[in-house]
Amino acid sequence: MPVFIGWVMGDLIVLSTIGTALLVALTPVIKRTAIYVEKWFA
Repeated sequence: MPVFIGWVMGDLIVLSTIGTALLVALTPVIKRTAIYVEKWFA
């Protein structure tokens, strides 16, 4: 059982790290897209 818990914890750490990296990478793209969308609809 402790092995399973450790595996789940490791998985969560990896997933949160990847998720954070993706958010940091995508935030400028999302902001740029939002600006373009506002220009098109303005």
